[in-house]
Amino acid sequence: MEYIMFTAMKRYLILLATIALLAACNKDNDEVQSPTQSTTPKRLASLTSISYSQYRSYNYETGQYELSSTSGSKNGATFRWSSSGLLIGMGMEGIGIDGDLLTIEYAGNKMKNIVINGAAMGASGNVIYSCSYTDDKLTTLYASIPGRGWSNTTLSYNLNGELISMREQSSDGDVIEVALVWENGNVIHAQKTYSGAHYSETHIETYDYFYDNMSSMFTGIETYGLIGSSYYMLSRNNVLRVIDNYSNTQSDTTIYIYDYDGDWPVSYTTERGNRNSYDGGDQYEYKAYLRYTDGSGVTVPQTFTISTSMNLPDIDYDYYIYGGGEYEAGRQVILRANRSVTYHGVDRQFMCWNDGVTDNPRTLTVSGDAQFIAIYENSDNK
Repeated sequence: MEYIMFTAMKRYLILLATIALLAACNKDNDEVQSPTQSTTPKRLASLTSISYSQYRSYNYETGQYELSSTSGSKNGATFRWSSSGLLIGMGMEGIGIDGDLLTIEYAGNKMKNIVINGAAMGASGNVIYSCSYTDDKLTTLYASIPGRGWSNTTLSYNLNGELISMREQSSDGDVIEVALVWENGNVIHAQKTYSGAHYSETHIETYDYFYDNMSSMFTGIETYGLIGSSYYMLSRNNVLRVIDNYSNTQSDTTIYIYDYDGDWPVSYTTERGNRNSYDGGDQYEYKAYLRYTDGSGVTVPQTFTISTSMNLPDIDYDYYIYGGGEYEAGRQVILRANRSVTYHGVDRQFMCWNDGVTDNPRTLTVSGDAQFIAIYENSDNK
């Protein structure tokens, strides 16, 4: 179905936020402010995301919820720019495709075609968005999806040149309409309305955005805001909090917490919903690291490798231990290991790490390459 295919595509494009939307801000930042001015123009060179989830189960003997499993993943996106500062391509790890996920073709300084690798969408060939303009404003995006039909999107602007509405209609009759409200160069409210054959009734979603006063890390890649439906990416500042409402039946809050180098984010953490509650179920955290190019080459902070393993041979320890990977110097890393592992039919309990530390999870500050081994012993020997 067309609408399902487009939804999947949007998840891929915004891994910068499968990236996703998050929260606790200080009230001083709730008001939209004018951005600070950066002395050096920057463009994203790469974004590395690390996420994990935990599941807490109830222990009837102790009467407490305990961590029963942990899983995590690491993904990366890279961005290619022309010598004149135009975004021309994006690659992404972890989605099973070769080459760029997306490339952009230009006629002068205007986008002509946006080409999305069809393998990422399950299409029989590449998906091509053709761009049309009126008075130098992008007003139409027409997508041809091999074997699946087409999608036509029209865009409208206010007198300040800010995008205020989009209407996407697919060849099977589904319609998605978007209305945006701006303040001081930032999108502060968005409403999406879904209707058509695949919807039993009209479905409405609303989003309220709150910002800091720093330079947007997405400067220059506003294309993703159009295709990926993350409209805060059109804004001049970085979003701090997003409040989502789905047909007035469900509400959720997401938060971004940033680390800055000057007025540019070098990393951010996202938190969502009731992640800190201890009533069982899954709990999530998302961390992203950013690198930029300033025209003279990519600025690459020094990185180190944190290796993790366990003292049980012939076992897929990546399934039981989370936290290993490459990290920038000075970053904090959280290592986690399953509390117990069944190995050759025997229940083994986590005892400590190879350096004797028993904290699990444990937090460390990266200062060099390091290896951490989770030590497990038989329950009878505990």
